[in-house]
Amino acid sequence: MTIYRSFSDFGRSVHGIVAQPFLLQTVLEGKIRNHIPDHLLLTDQVPVVVDVKPLHRETRHHAT
Repeated sequence: MTIYRSFSDFGRSVHGIVAQPFLLQTVLEGKIRNHIPDHLLLTDQVPVVVDVKPLHRETRHHAT
C-alpha cells in the first residue's frame, strides 16, 4: 500500500478518481515526449495528478 492508495481510498476530500486521465506532450532536445499520468484525484480543493512507480525509480528526495 502507498500513500496514494490511502489518500484516494479514505480521504474525505477525494470525490473521484480518473485512470489515465490525459496525455502530456512536449518537445525535449528536439524529440517529442509523451506521458500519460496514472491517475487524477478529484478533491474538494484542487485536482491531484498521481504517477505510480517503484521506489527504486524515484529520483527526487521529498522533505519529511
